[in-house]
Amino acid sequence: MEPEMTIEELKVLMASNQPVTLLDVRKKQDRSALPLQIPEASWKDPEAVSDWASELPGHTPVVAYCKRGGPVSRSVVNALAREGLQAVVLTGGIQAWQDAALPLENIKGEL
Repeated sequence: MEPEMTIEELKVLMASNQPVTLLDVRKKQDRSALPLQIPEASWKDPEAVSDWASELPGHTPVVAYCKRGGPVSRSVVNALAREGLQAVVLTGGIQAWQDAALPLENIKGEL
Protein backbone atom coordinates (compact mmCIF):
# COMPACT_ATOMS: atom_id res chain seq x y z
CA MET A 1 0.00 0.00 0.00
CA GLU A 2 1.34 3.39 -0.99
CA PRO A 3 1.77 6.01 1.74
CA GLU A 4 -1.01 8.60 1.76
CA MET A 5 -1.62 12.12 2.98
CA THR A 6 -5.07 13.54 3.67
CA ILE A 7 -6.17 16.92 2.37
CA GLU A 8 -6.14 18.18 5.97
CA GLU A 9 -2.51 17.07 6.39
CA LEU A 10 -1.57 18.74 3.12
CA LYS A 11 -3.29 21.98 4.18
CA VAL A 12 -1.24 21.99 7.41
CA LEU A 13 1.98 21.21 5.54
CA MET A 14 1.37 23.98 3.00
CA ALA A 15 0.49 26.49 5.74
CA SER A 16 3.69 25.65 7.63
CA ASN A 17 5.81 26.95 4.73
CA GLN A 18 7.90 23.78 4.86
CA PRO A 19 9.13 22.79 1.42
CA VAL A 20 6.92 20.32 -0.41
CA THR A 21 6.81 19.25 -4.02
CA LEU A 22 3.19 19.04 -5.09
CA LEU A 23 2.63 17.15 -8.33
CA ASP A 24 -0.50 17.09 -10.45
CA VAL A 25 -0.14 13.74 -12.23
CA ARG A 26 -3.58 13.60 -13.83
CA LYS A 27 -3.78 12.28 -17.34
CA LYS A 28 -4.08 14.99 -19.99
CA GLN A 29 -7.78 14.30 -20.62
CA ASP A 30 -8.55 14.66 -16.89
CA ARG A 31 -6.68 17.99 -16.77
CA SER A 32 -8.61 19.19 -19.81
CA ALA A 33 -11.92 18.19 -18.19
CA LEU A 34 -11.03 20.18 -15.03
CA PRO A 35 -8.46 22.83 -16.02
CA LEU A 36 -7.76 23.76 -12.40
CA GLN A 37 -5.01 22.68 -10.04
CA ILE A 38 -4.11 22.88 -6.38
CA PRO A 39 -2.05 26.04 -5.81
CA GLU A 40 1.72 25.48 -6.02
CA ALA A 41 1.29 22.26 -8.01
CA SER A 42 3.17 21.47 -11.16
CA TRP A 43 1.99 18.98 -13.75
CA LYS A 44 4.08 15.97 -14.64
CA ASP A 45 3.15 13.38 -17.23
CA PRO A 46 2.31 10.21 -15.29
CA GLU A 47 3.36 8.08 -18.24
CA ALA A 48 6.89 9.51 -18.31
CA VAL A 49 7.99 9.33 -14.65
CA SER A 50 11.42 8.00 -15.59
CA ASP A 51 11.97 11.12 -17.72
CA TRP A 52 11.37 13.64 -14.92
CA ALA A 53 11.89 11.85 -11.58
CA SER A 54 15.56 12.83 -11.39
CA GLU A 55 14.58 16.53 -11.62
CA LEU A 56 12.78 16.42 -8.26
CA PRO A 57 14.60 17.55 -5.12
CA GLY A 58 15.57 14.50 -3.11
CA HIS A 59 15.27 16.19 0.29
CA THR A 60 11.70 17.47 -0.11
CA PRO A 61 8.57 15.39 0.44
CA VAL A 62 6.57 14.77 -2.73
CA VAL A 63 2.76 14.73 -2.75
CA ALA A 64 1.20 13.41 -5.95
CA TYR A 65 -2.44 13.71 -6.87
CA CYS A 66 -4.60 12.55 -9.73
CA LYS A 67 -8.33 12.80 -10.19
CA ARG A 68 -9.39 10.70 -7.20
CA GLY A 69 -6.18 9.36 -5.63
CA GLY A 70 -6.39 6.12 -7.57
CA PRO A 71 -4.13 4.08 -9.81
CA VAL A 72 -2.51 6.99 -11.64
CA SER A 73 -1.05 8.75 -8.59
CA ARG A 74 -0.34 5.41 -6.90
CA SER A 75 1.77 4.21 -9.83
CA VAL A 76 3.67 7.52 -9.84
CA VAL A 77 4.34 7.27 -6.10
CA ASN A 78 5.58 3.69 -6.51
CA ALA A 79 7.92 4.76 -9.32
CA LEU A 80 9.24 7.69 -7.27
CA ALA A 81 9.82 5.43 -4.26
CA ARG A 82 11.90 3.14 -6.48
CA GLU A 83 13.99 6.23 -7.32
CA GLY A 84 14.57 6.77 -3.58
CA LEU A 85 12.19 9.70 -3.19
CA GLN A 86 9.84 10.24 -0.26
CA ALA A 87 6.47 10.35 -2.04
CA VAL A 88 2.84 10.04 -0.94
CA VAL A 89 -0.56 9.94 -2.61
CA LEU A 90 -3.07 12.69 -1.80
CA THR A 91 -6.07 10.74 -0.50
CA GLY A 92 -9.08 11.42 -2.72
CA GLY A 93 -7.03 13.40 -5.25
CA ILE A 94 -8.09 16.76 -6.61
CA GLN A 95 -11.73 15.66 -6.31
CA ALA A 96 -11.47 15.55 -2.48
CA TRP A 97 -9.70 18.94 -2.49
CA GLN A 98 -12.46 20.44 -4.64
CA ASP A 99 -15.24 18.78 -2.59
CA ALA A 100 -13.77 20.40 0.54
CA ALA A 101 -14.07 23.80 -1.20
CA LEU A 102 -10.32 24.38 -0.89
CA PRO A 103 -8.62 26.86 -3.22
CA LEU A 104 -7.89 25.94 -6.81
CA GLU A 105 -6.15 27.96 -9.49
CA ASN A 106 -6.22 27.95 -13.26
CA ILE A 107 -3.72 25.63 -14.83
CA LYS A 108 -0.56 27.41 -15.86
CA GLY A 109 1.00 26.39 -19.12
CA GLU A 110 0.07 23.55 -21.40
CA LEU A 111 -3.03 21.41 -20.98
